[in-house]
Amino acid sequence: KAETKPVPEKPVARAAVDPGDLKPVSTITGGEPAKPPLMAELGKPLAKPPVVQFNKVTKSYGDFTAIKDVTFSIPDYPGRGEFVSILGPSGCGKSTVIRMIAGMLPQFPQTSGTVLIDGKPVKGPGPDRGMVFQDYTSFDNRSVLDSVAFGLECRGLERAIESVVRKQTVATFTTRTAHGFSKGQTITIADVPDRSFNGKFEILATPKPDQFTLQQEGAPDGKSTDGRVVIPSLSKGERRERAEYWIEKVGLSVKKDADKYPSQLSGGMRQRVAIARTLILEPRIILMDEPFGA
Repeated sequence: KAETKPVPEKPVARAAVDPGDLKPVSTITGGEPAKPPLMAELGKPLAKPPVVQFNKVTKSYGDFTAIKDVTFSIPDYPGRGEFVSILGPSGCGKSTVIRMIAGMLPQFPQTSGTVLIDGKPVKGPGPDRGMVFQDYTSFDNRSVLDSVAFGLECRGLERAIESVVRKQTVATFTTRTAHGFSKGQTITIADVPDRSFNGKFEILATPKPDQFTLQQEGAPDGKSTDGRVVIPSLSKGERRERAEYWIEKVGLSVKKDADKYPSQLSGGMRQRVAIARTLILEPRIILMDEPFGA
């Protein structure tokens, strides 16, 4: 027999993370740099109104008080999405708070106090807020694909405007999220405080995922913030493409599940459909009332 000898193990390159400043430090000279940590420092909130703000909010139904003098705020951090959880025993008013933010009856309006979204009073439901309910809310007569695409079928595509600057009749719009628009699409600009920016236009160019430009002839130079941009309707093919993307994102299969109806789905699968139906509209705020129970 040939004599066998144990082969010594080679040293393994390892990377360390300095907890003091969360900067990756490689222990091997000339080796691959360590991957940066998943979470960077939060930084300071933007000098803007909070995303959500409650000030001494009370909700009563006759002699019964659901919540009383609730006060809190959720600041707006740059470039950072955030999960904010409301914890408490059953019946303490968690759903009441969530539905007030959504502007849904009968919890909305509050009996007293103020509820603000981006510094503005809540006046009812809006496209900037999506809702995933505690109960299953599938459409019995719609397949998974049609149910997920339902919101786009109703109102097309909408994006919130962060800011706009116009120079020499070319207006550059920055949206709060990636817009997904393309050159030549016809869009409607609405609710910009400076009304000279509002109207129906054709997209001139899309220099960045969150920027697009329009030609606004005869309009003076200027700038503004807020407002919304809308594509009134998407083609059936565009709706299907977006729906398929979000079906896969929530862990369902386009090939196996897209043509199924609610009666063919488990509770967990039906709730995934409801979550995808909200995510496809890409609202600024997603409100979720115990959505993962199933």
